[in-house]
Amino acid sequence: MYRFLASQILLLSLLTPPSFTQEQTRPEPPTPTSSAPPPREASHYRARRARFMKSLEPGSLVLFGQQHSKTVPLNKNLTYLTGLDGETAILILYRTASGHGEILFLPNPSPHQVRWEGRPLAPGEAASRRTGIDRTFDLADLGSILQPIEPHVTEIYLWGDHLGKGKTVTALRQWIDARKRPPQSAARQLARLRLVKDDLEIAHIQRAIDITAAGLLETMASARPGMYEYELEAVIEYIAQRNGSLRMGFDSIVGSGPNSCILHYNTNRRKTEAGDLVLMDVGAEWAGYSADITRTIPISGTFTPRQREIYEAVLAAQKAAIEQCVVGNTLRKIHATARAVLAEKGLAKHYFHGTSHWLGLDVHDVGNYMTPLKPGMVLTVEPGVYIDAENLGIRIEDDILVTEKGPIVLSRKIPRSVEAIEAWMKRDGIGTQRRKFEPQPK
Repeated sequence: MYRFLASQILLLSLLTPPSFTQEQTRPEPPTPTSSAPPPREASHYRARRARFMKSLEPGSLVLFGQQHSKTVPLNKNLTYLTGLDGETAILILYRTASGHGEILFLPNPSPHQVRWEGRPLAPGEAASRRTGIDRTFDLADLGSILQPIEPHVTEIYLWGDHLGKGKTVTALRQWIDARKRPPQSAARQLARLRLVKDDLEIAHIQRAIDITAAGLLETMASARPGMYEYELEAVIEYIAQRNGSLRMGFDSIVGSGPNSCILHYNTNRRKTEAGDLVLMDVGAEWAGYSADITRTIPISGTFTPRQREIYEAVLAAQKAAIEQCVVGNTLRKIHATARAVLAEKGLAKHYFHGTSHWLGLDVHDVGNYMTPLKPGMVLTVEPGVYIDAENLGIRIEDDILVTEKGPIVLSRKIPRSVEAIEAWMKRDGIGTQRRKFEPQPK
């Protein structure tokens, strides 16, 4: 018991933040969203925790940790279970024969920390209202609160990889090594739950998609030969932040000309030239959930005959694959469908990646890729053709919700057809405007 409590208290001290430190031809853009923080629905988080604990045996205790840091990856499982989005916290869930319990530990900052860093989420009514957890305590009380629980614990599950490296992990491993029975991972149970989205999750994903759509529409209207890739990236990300997205779900890919053939290119420094294609693979976040959408556009405003030929082949492959996003099918069948369409056109040898992945809190979300589709699953469909010799890379990616009645394209507001893209690009976007006080581009 002493070793258990001592290691937990050490863990707490290390977690405390430092004192410093149907497709329309001319669709209208989505209505801008409020820049206020995403809504929090505590009842959904409470229901998720209950479902998760039912997947474990009585006597189980699960520990989730998150250290507030710009360099430590977010613990998306903690977000899934509480709605917290990067705040320093420890969540304890435990199951007994009669039910389950939940306790949230949060830092109680000193006046000095508040002066320099602001006031973090602290124990109390606000934390309970946000997370749906009634019992919230100061991090410093973790040892004493756990003391009456520990004798009833037979299995411990840890999710501490998001705490970073160094002393915190060392202390955690020491505690693990001291136990006769090594801790287990709850990754499989959580992945299975996260694979099927509830209505709040679908709403968050749709908002992330709508924000991304607004950025892509503005960028398509702004694109002109001679612009740098980073200028197009800047338009996308400005619109995302303006509409309340705290961050992008992944590094934005804006590849022009030869860079359109690089699958995960994100340097975004080339100056575009007339006749180039520009491949933009981007996704804003909302409430921790990411969009993932790709559009390929002609920087000059119209596709050449060759570009149009390849684009329409990729679009045909995507449409066929989306039709396969029905209950009972698998990602493998979706991919085979897209590849078969491209093979008929002699383009399969230029198709180098999978067609789909799960989408949610992570852009490549957790879950078994062999799982048959069920209502509530969200996935991408993104075939592509990349011909290096022609500096011609085309990928079209949309986000799909699986329902009992068939697939719903959540990103359908963004033009996909050649005609719709070319029509939209006749507009003038904010990226075409340069103020007199701005330095001239070199």
